[in-house]
Amino acid sequence: MAENKKISVLIADDDENYLHLLRDILGGIAEVTAANNGAEALLSVEKNDFELALIDLMMPKLGGLELLSRIKTINPETVVIMMSGFGTVETSVKAMKAGAYDFIQKPFNVSQLRLSVDRALNFIKVKNENQRLRQLKPDGPFVDIIGNSTKIKKVFEMIKKIAKSEINVLIQGESGTGKELVAQAIHKSSHRKMEDLVPINCSAIPEPLLESSLFGHRKGAFSGAYQDYPGLLYYANGGTLFLDEIGDMPLAIQAKLLRVLQTHQYRPLGGDKEIEVNMRVIAATNHDLEADVATHKFREDLFYRLNVVKITVPPLRERESDIPQLARYFLKFFADPLQERQVVDFTTECMSTLKAYKWPGNVRELQNVIERAINLTESDRIQLEDLPPRILNGTGDLGITQGNTKFWAAKEKFVNEFEKKYLENALEKYSGNLAAILQNTGISRRQLFRMLKKNNLSLRDFR
Repeated sequence: MAENKKISVLIADDDENYLHLLRDILGGIAEVTAANNGAEALLSVEKNDFELALIDLMMPKLGGLELLSRIKTINPETVVIMMSGFGTVETSVKAMKAGAYDFIQKPFNVSQLRLSVDRALNFIKVKNENQRLRQLKPDGPFVDIIGNSTKIKKVFEMIKKIAKSEINVLIQGESGTGKELVAQAIHKSSHRKMEDLVPINCSAIPEPLLESSLFGHRKGAFSGAYQDYPGLLYYANGGTLFLDEIGDMPLAIQAKLLRVLQTHQYRPLGGDKEIEVNMRVIAATNHDLEADVATHKFREDLFYRLNVVKITVPPLRERESDIPQLARYFLKFFADPLQERQVVDFTTECMSTLKAYKWPGNVRELQNVIERAINLTESDRIQLEDLPPRILNGTGDLGITQGNTKFWAAKEKFVNEFEKKYLENALEKYSGNLAAILQNTGISRRQLFRMLKKNNLSLRDFR
């Protein structure tokens, strides 16, 4: 989804106050169509393709649940958020089962609404990006994993062997190697492929929110729990739960997750009943979990529950032969068809330089370098000068080992490059979440904002 393109949103509510509130919040980012009853909303749905719809449960002429059903029949891709001042747990569950993305209890404050809408917009963005990605090559379980090297072929073979079983899988590999893509391939090849793969990044969410996100909560379970939330385990029922960066999961939540794996039941925060869940668990980490077990940072019993089968995703430096294919794939992916001049390939020298670099940030770093080069080049082929200095030096040492730079100048350049790269990685890993970045990097709030300003970076750009 292009950043300058507004999404199309339908809002349906018989309360004019809520219609005005929703218009004010969404007007800057969306093309908003408003309806004050269900029948009027349905007419709009029949004439337009909406990406997002916020609809009230109780409306004249056509109720919210019936409208939800009709929307999903006409356009299953529309993401729907239900709203109601008369909602119950049963109503919320019924709406979710009918295809609603979220359920908001009225009266709600602006921050609650923004949180729900932001989640939905992020979901739409990921969905649209995946659709664009699939258009570049045939569909299939390995659609997003690029390469023909011996090491990546071994990953393919392991996926094929274990995909149709129900065993839990642990995916290990450095940051940026594509562990989530492996999880997606396992799910797409499994018997659960018609159900959802539900991901959660355990390192990007503070502990209290992580527990609520996984297990859900009942209204009033804690300060700010203004309504029931079913949790990601509910959405993963019948499908696959993908626990990214499992090594960063707090020990207290590890214990609760272990119980779910043992009993296939969980209890939402503030709930008094156990809920049955049938799901497969795939976990991923860039940690050495065995070392974390030895130092009591990770539960040994949970490790053995997750590590039934381990798949190790090789770093990019160990699959040099895949770099040309990956680079050309990203070239096509980031190409703008509206540009008069199309970038179609790389010079021979440029490709040789890409292959010589060690890629500490792996495939993700290569992706970022290609995107940058496409925007900088003035040719129809990526040139050497379009690459960052660290790539031109082959080893990422910023020219220090070449002996052609004064010590203090080389040191300053190295520190500046390291600082910017570290910040970019942290911003991307934690999706611009300020609290998560401060907690996991050890950088003070004042220092972080000084460094962001110095490097012309913004939290907002990574959300």
